[in-house]
Amino acid sequence: MPSRKAALVLFAIFILLLAAVIIQGRSGRGAVASSPRPTPFFTVAANEVARVEVSSKDGSLVLTKGADGQWSIEAPVKAMADQSQVAEVVSEVSALQATRFLPPDAGKASEYGLDPPASTITIVLAGGASTRLEVGDLNPDSSGRYVRLSGQSSIALVDPYPLDRLTGMVKQPPLPPTPVPTTFNSPVPNGTP
Repeated sequence: MPSRKAALVLFAIFILLLAAVIIQGRSGRGAVASSPRPTPFFTVAANEVARVEVSSKDGSLVLTKGADGQWSIEAPVKAMADQSQVAEVVSEVSALQATRFLPPDAGKASEYGLDPPASTITIVLAGGASTRLEVGDLNPDSSGRYVRLSGQSSIALVDPYPLDRLTGMVKQPPLPPTPVPTTFNSPVPNGTP
């Protein structure tokens, strides 16, 4: 009976293929590669940051921390800053993580919006040391922004949110919220006057 023989051969092939799939799954080969771990790109202690300068096509922003630890805006206006908003964005920018570093032969810096940079962020520490970040374009799927440290050729891809938030402060400085006036509850007379 050729059909019975053919069925047994097909069954044996099926068992062999199933065994191969199971063995391959256990060895880890063929598994989907996980996304790369973020690695530090720029890290300073946020509490050591004394000044932040941002320059872009929209203008400039200068934030300074006084001896009392309070942030103020020096440019484009002179005013006290929204303390929590500035502290939060300084903390985020002070700990930038690179999701990817581009290989040295990845192309010209201008292809990534870095020559000239779309904006620059200068972080000045309490001791006077400073670091300048050059901020470029978003990557094609808008999940990262190209950056590099001034004077270096290495280009990294970082989360765009902290940088966009800080550079957005050029147009809308981080002023404290306007206090809402309180009303007084005056007693209503209970009778006819």
